[in-house]
Amino acid sequence: MTDIALAQRIENFLQGNWTGSRRIQGLQGGARAYMLALAARRANRPFLIVCPSAREAEYLYEDLIFFLGEADSGAPLQKRVHLFPSWEVLPFENLSPHPENIAGRLEGLYKLVEEPAPVLIATPAALMQKVIPKESLKRSYLYLVAGQELSREALLEHLVAWGFQNVPLAEEPGDFSIRGGIVDFFSPGYALPLRLEFDGDRLDSIREFNPSTQRSAQQREEMLLLPMKEFSLKQNDSDAVVRRLDQRAVELEVDRRAKNTLIESVRAGIPFPGMEFLVPYFSEPLVPVTAYLPAQTLIWFDGADRIEAEAERFGQTTWERSRQAEEEHRLVAPLESLYLSEHQLQDALAPFAQVQGESLTLLAASERAQATTMTVESYLTTDIRQETVHTGKDPTLLPLVEHFKAWEKQRVIFVAPTKADGTRLRELLVNYNYQLPLVETSLPSDGEMISTTGGNCAAMSDCCCLRPASSLAISSARNSSPVCKTLAITSGR
Repeated sequence: MTDIALAQRIENFLQGNWTGSRRIQGLQGGARAYMLALAARRANRPFLIVCPSAREAEYLYEDLIFFLGEADSGAPLQKRVHLFPSWEVLPFENLSPHPENIAGRLEGLYKLVEEPAPVLIATPAALMQKVIPKESLKRSYLYLVAGQELSREALLEHLVAWGFQNVPLAEEPGDFSIRGGIVDFFSPGYALPLRLEFDGDRLDSIREFNPSTQRSAQQREEMLLLPMKEFSLKQNDSDAVVRRLDQRAVELEVDRRAKNTLIESVRAGIPFPGMEFLVPYFSEPLVPVTAYLPAQTLIWFDGADRIEAEAERFGQTTWERSRQAEEEHRLVAPLESLYLSEHQLQDALAPFAQVQGESLTLLAASERAQATTMTVESYLTTDIRQETVHTGKDPTLLPLVEHFKAWEKQRVIFVAPTKADGTRLRELLVNYNYQLPLVETSLPSDGEMISTTGGNCAAMSDCCCLRPASSLAISSARNSSPVCKTLAITSGR
């Protein structure tokens, strides 16, 4: 059978309106992203994928966009998959998160509001941190079209209000610069900055430009202007904000000098380190990320046990950091206004359909467990490497050839990091009477592919994975029915 049959199986397994938890077990390495890609292609619904750590989330994101054929450098309106980050600074630290992390969170929220079936990849830390409500978010972004009526001054006010910095040259995300009727800015989600040319109160054109040479490049008909901050210092009632901060400072017995310095910065609209942890005083009450999720959202846990442990660890960290800040009489927002506890996160996710993707294969004891469990066989590249015997300069590929015989009726795909690596692998396999074509396709990463079905080669453009230590995915679905397999083998990047 082909990957199409496997895709049909996972579609049948996940289809319908159901709640509670189902399990897909036996997923290792690239099989995790491969199965997710099959599910996302077949299911026109939002996905929230939860990974134990930021590094694992990044790896899964890279593999998933490869399988789905998305370009990481694409514009926000052209991408379905999005990495939803945490702030990646310790809770209540006197440090501001990196602007790209803040913007990345806001872009993810935009997708949940405006797109029908986004795929977000997050960690417990990212989900336990509360966000601004939908009404506030909708005020923070603009959809611009070449030819529309738009005041240049109104655009500049919006940029300043939502965290952009006026600089001589727009070179980094969050920068903007002005030269007469031309406004350059680097919006979150775009690989290159954009140049807007105005003719009076008309937006005449939108172009990308090279930040190094400042030369205009590709023209765009539309663009999405996302914010760099979750709140606007310019659009808030500063007197009301100051009153709330002053009241909180009295509760915590904050040093008068420290309080006055902070409040003067707020009145002047001057950002200060760690200001983001005071967002509850600048915004309407924050809400959980789950408040943005449509009812049909599928929650996919990539290692549920480790996710639960990480949520517990992060919940403990937020509590300890909050208590420490209050004991030091620093001006901080109440813990519950900024973060969910691990138990609150679990309750917030409970109403949604959930899938637990696990590497460990367990025997389903009851009929109900069998009906809600799908078993997948997967192996890593290390499984093949351990069988390979090195003789002379080149390794012998006899163990791999023996696997070919066992996989004779399955589709096999090799992914190499470069064309030269792919050519070398093809040359090695010629010695074993395997003639594999080198297929050069337009891929969103640095992969070249060779594919074969048994001894008869057939090209394929969308089943491969990248992680060097976890990239061999042999996937078979069996659920009281014949086995279906698709194999993808990749060498290191």
